[in-house]
Amino acid sequence: MYFPAEDKPDPAYYQATDVQLVKVRTSDGLDVSGWYWPSQEGFPTIIYFHGNAGHHATRNIWVDRYIAAGYGVVLAGYRGYGGNPGNPSEQGFYNDARAYIDWFQSHHGDRFILFGESIGSGVATQMATEYREQALILQAPFQSAMAIAQEQYSFLPVSLLMKDKFMNSEKIAYIGSDLLIIHGDQDMIIPYEHGKTLYELALEPKQLIKIDGAGHNNLHNFPLQQRVLHFLDTLQ
Repeated sequence: MYFPAEDKPDPAYYQATDVQLVKVRTSDGLDVSGWYWPSQEGFPTIIYFHGNAGHHATRNIWVDRYIAAGYGVVLAGYRGYGGNPGNPSEQGFYNDARAYIDWFQSHHGDRFILFGESIGSGVATQMATEYREQALILQAPFQSAMAIAQEQYSFLPVSLLMKDKFMNSEKIAYIGSDLLIIHGDQDMIIPYEHGKTLYELALEPKQLIKIDGAGHNNLHNFPLQQRVLHFLDTLQ
């Protein structure tokens, strides 16, 4: 289910020499690390939970325009990814996410935006049920990881076999913050209908952006950051 890149990322290799290393202690006793860029005065910070493959540093080029615009960014590194200890799991990811948000709140206040990409949508959605974020942004989200698995393995009793289910569809209606969902209509990994269904289940205020011709891994070619920045401008 998980496809981590386990190497510890070197900021210089990713041309991120201005980044700050953040190390947090999780409630189950792991020290996990990610990257942090402080915001300019008056701007909130995006806490970014990345997708299944790679690690947090591989999303560096996906957040550069947010940083240039003045927003802070936390690229949250998961357990088992990017040189961090531990093994990936749903509850483990939630523990990691809480540690980053608690660290941010204790050092920098309460102005933050949750951003979840692909499997990270499950992390961000859960955190949005627990914290008072300014907004929730979901990129190519699923209704649940279990639903994706059931679509791919219809001949198996997936609900009985899967431990990590990330049930976004059961949580999205309990989130009251501003919501943006972005999904490509040619996504073959998490079909667009998943994002549309989450949008229909969610409370207002909410926006759904369907990107014609975009798949799962090329949304940034359309360009995604510009669309997110337009949404963020409406929050100011």
